[in-house]
Amino acid sequence: ASPTTTSVATSPPLAPTSSPIAPTASPMAAGSVVPTTSLAPSSTIFSGAAECSANQACVGLADNCCPTVDGVYLYCCFEKVLAFGYEKDQTFVGPQVQGEVAQYQGSNSPYFVPATAPDGSAPVVSYDRGNTELYDLIYYQTDAITNASEYVSGDKKFYMDIYTTSNACIQVLIQFDSLPMANDNEYPIGRHSRYVAFTTKSNEWERLEFSYLDRPDPALGDD
Repeated sequence: ASPTTTSVATSPPLAPTSSPIAPTASPMAAGSVVPTTSLAPSSTIFSGAAECSANQACVGLADNCCPTVDGVYLYCCFEKVLAFGYEKDQTFVGPQVQGEVAQYQGSNSPYFVPATAPDGSAPVVSYDRGNTELYDLIYYQTDAITNASEYVSGDKKFYMDIYTTSNACIQVLIQFDSLPMANDNEYPIGRHSRYVAFTTKSNEWERLEFSYLDRPDPALGDD
């Protein structure tokens, strides 16, 4: 894969990733917002069955879709999610100008802040994906999430404004980890929950909305 650049802007209002973070096929960031309407638990977004034929938006595709045999959830698994009204609650990560509540801890490719996006937007957070990476890891730490179940239920959500030079349909994951427990060789211990979104554009800005994916370690507390 050739190197790609991903940028996260401050406008429209943006917020990047919460908590120690997730393997992602593309760089990421996220923001949490509070709903202005009631929202059913987002575990109902797809049927729960892996077969494509069991998920209405995936009918016509062969084999498994949610996830595939490689563990990837296709975009059709989430197409039935409705757009509910949310308002901005806080900014987790940005270009150090909005009082964000999460701190960058590290990544496996270059990470720049503040930076300028390929279209000239500034300031932004910029991440250059290396051409040897299968998955990118960007780690943040925060104490702003006091009840992670609010994100599992859909009462709160993450949004990310992103500009990427990569192709569309890149899966982006946010993962809540408990650092004292989340050891590399003991997955899924210490991994509270995961949230997924997919890019739909290339070389232009878009806003990603993250949907609840799963609870790798159901025994881990919500605080």
